[in-house]
Amino acid sequence: MVAKGYGPLVGLAVILALLVALVPSKAPTAAGVGGTAAPKGDVVTGVKTSDNCEGGARQTKEPYSPPCIVFDGDNGGATSKGVTKDSVSVVYREGNLPSLFAVAGTIAQKLNIRDTNDDIHRTVQAYFEYFNKKFETYGRKVTLQFYKGQGDQLAEFFGGNPEAANADALKVGQEIKAFADLSVLTVPYAEALVRQQVMAIPPIHMSRDWYKKHAPYTWGVFVDCSRLVDTIVDYAVKRLFDKPAKYAGDPAMRTQKRKMAIILPEQPWYKECGDAGEAKLAKLGLKVDLRINYKLDIGRLSTDAPGIVAQLKAKGITTVACGCDPILPLFMTGQATQQGYRPEWFVAATALTDVDLLGQIFDAEQWRHAFGISFLGDIYKGLKAESYRAYKSVRDDEPAFISDVLYYPILLFFLGVHMAGPNLTPETFQQGLFNLPPMEGETGTWSFGPEDYTATDDAREVYWDPKQISPFNNAPGRYITSLGGKRFYGDAWPAGEPSFPITP
Repeated sequence: MVAKGYGPLVGLAVILALLVALVPSKAPTAAGVGGTAAPKGDVVTGVKTSDNCEGGARQTKEPYSPPCIVFDGDNGGATSKGVTKDSVSVVYREGNLPSLFAVAGTIAQKLNIRDTNDDIHRTVQAYFEYFNKKFETYGRKVTLQFYKGQGDQLAEFFGGNPEAANADALKVGQEIKAFADLSVLTVPYAEALVRQQVMAIPPIHMSRDWYKKHAPYTWGVFVDCSRLVDTIVDYAVKRLFDKPAKYAGDPAMRTQKRKMAIILPEQPWYKECGDAGEAKLAKLGLKVDLRINYKLDIGRLSTDAPGIVAQLKAKGITTVACGCDPILPLFMTGQATQQGYRPEWFVAATALTDVDLLGQIFDAEQWRHAFGISFLGDIYKGLKAESYRAYKSVRDDEPAFISDVLYYPILLFFLGVHMAGPNLTPETFQQGLFNLPPMEGETGTWSFGPEDYTATDDAREVYWDPKQISPFNNAPGRYITSLGGKRFYGDAWPAGEPSFPITP
């Protein structure tokens, strides 16, 4: 049974319909982006790197391991709010998601998510134990506190309930005096934490300008929506526009030039990125044929889906790009089959819609005509997964099913602490992540830098194969990488029509 009443963690897993690993941020130019070696030198202010760690010149043997640092000295004591000589205070907010569980329960059942509160608490605590043991924290222990918040996170997710979000942030900043909150899913709460000068990780798919405005306090694992839009526009211009929709389910569409639609939440921070994408297309003399802004309301998605599909069908749209939450495609694809509408589905890599487990629950008749981009790599379970190995190195039992969702924001935070050096402040945390060498792993290439406050960098071209077995759950249905397995950053996508073995 999914844990009811549990705020950020189960809420994250269910709102994002769960699961897996997150994504990577800014670096290379094309396939095989290099940069996994840890350089010698002063990459951490005032601290020299070493080659005396279990990973040699890197801290551990894991893919997302920072440069090796072995510190022995004075850490400077209390360097920032929430930082003392002995500890760094981190919180997780537990809150209510009142109207979520009717839909969430259905999704969780389809995805076989059975995590309890205890499973999630235990898994988060295990990761803190792991990173405190493995990464350099300069004589301090990063401590974890769960606290019960006033905020309705679902209301906040839609931009409302700012008073309760502000009250919770005041508690974190003034009463608990935490250095960071790692459960930040909503804009009102993130911005309230910034006003309290508390680190906020990880807001989801915010714009590049939003992260810059709130630097150095906000960081994300998911790619920022500005980079996401830039990537999609470059891909679409080079590989989709003015070409036939030959992967549509409807034979009549396969010889037609593509008519493209984009579906986006109506929230202003997502609208901003959508507007920027359309402006980029306009400069090239191109445009999408239909844009639908939908209300991101969990309770309405099933009832709004029929009308959205009817609009797409009436406009003769051949290619649907849903830059949306992971629940709407479940209802849309089912409705499309009911209405006899069989377009191409463009995978836009938003909110884990490019994860095998979610593709497996979308309407099978529709999703066999899906292709697009993914900022992830193949996501594994068991010892092939970094999150699983980390957990098993400190515990003998099994982690929560959503262990990847829990692991990567914690990894991001400890990377910042490790790279900040003994004088830990939000500013040194930022500079530390900027100094972090690019790293390649299960979720692609990670790097950070000025104007880059999210982990994700490069993307791959994918298509859906309903028969291939997923390495995540050994069930049929998997995103397959095309273009020889290469990954691409920025505007490096090759020109030319994509080629997939998608059959009618």
